[in-house]
Amino acid sequence: SVWNLETNDITAIDATAANFYLAYTEMKGFERVFGSSRDDLEDVLEKLLRRRIVGIVYRPQMLRLASVLFDIEGEEANLLALVRSILRHVPAANALVGRTRKRSVVMAKVPVEEVRYCLTEFPREVEHVLHVRTARLVSFRSYQNTLLQRLHRSDGTWEDDITALLEQRHSQRHLRAPAGIEDIR
Repeated sequence: SVWNLETNDITAIDATAANFYLAYTEMKGFERVFGSSRDDLEDVLEKLLRRRIVGIVYRPQMLRLASVLFDIEGEEANLLALVRSILRHVPAANALVGRTRKRSVVMAKVPVEEVRYCLTEFPREVEHVLHVRTARLVSFRSYQNTLLQRLHRSDGTWEDDITALLEQRHSQRHLRAPAGIEDIR
């Protein structure tokens, strides 16, 4: 059967769609941030769970890890050795290697204590064999967390053109590599 979502349903889905931590419910300003009281949000989520519109998945949180981007250029042997080392020794990483195997982009989760080293010292340590640029990765979750709200019009109808939404969801599932880069797997 078809069920029409109400504005508070949409807000609840968007607020909890990507990552919602139970600790958020204890935050001061919860209502201002989430646009709903704790009790109202809980009621809406329970209703959505009963109707099987949403599901809950529990995952461990990678505490004390930060995301770092490594953009690496150099000769194939040195580049591949470094990429393999990063993949082997950091808690979590994804690597893309160029077709010519002279450029790679690596996104890694590293302990927060190591971020400064990764951003400043590490590139200098390998500069004699590789050119490494690094940056902190900043998520666009706040933008993706309002997907439904951006499609739901104030008059209660839905936006017909969802091209931008589909493109955004596709790009999140299938990370597009820069030109000349392919997945290392």
